[in-house]
Amino acid sequence: RSVASRSLTSSLRRVASSVTPEIGAGVFGERPCEGVPMKGIAPPPLRPGDRIGVVAPAGPVRREALEAGIAVIERRGFEVVRGRHLYDRQGYLAGSDADRRADLQRMIRDPGIAALWFARGGYGLHRIAGDLDLAPLRRHPKALVGYSDITELQAAPWRRFRCGSLPEPM
Repeated sequence: RSVASRSLTSSLRRVASSVTPEIGAGVFGERPCEGVPMKGIAPPPLRPGDRIGVVAPAGPVRREALEAGIAVIERRGFEVVRGRHLYDRQGYLAGSDADRRADLQRMIRDPGIAALWFARGGYGLHRIAGDLDLAPLRRHPKALVGYSDITELQAAPWRRFRCGSLPEPM
């Protein structure tokens, strides 16, 4: 190997050995990348007929706007599965913590859901994130599609077992 290559490798080892396990640990309490292979798990590509779950784990949604978006997804041949509490509203949140958590957990556990689309980001997800069981995503990876505060949820499966997601508009 070249001198530059050996120097870079040495630098990377030095940096890696100086990082403490607590750096990057999220609300889920996991240690980043500990014992996790670097190769990622990609959710399978979506195909017409696949089921896409839609939940609102943070802020409330406007029904008319969301239904217009859902109609686009359905016209493309996908089956949309709405969370039971998708249109709930409790102050600045899309329902109670328990209901939002139950909707999200139900979709994560359902192996028939090919992708999970978050209707909206915003404050509130962090209140339920630590109680979620994300292990089913390792066995049945699915695209987690969203943005904003949703990245907190997207990052956890990546840190735990390298399951990728899609930071996309809602």
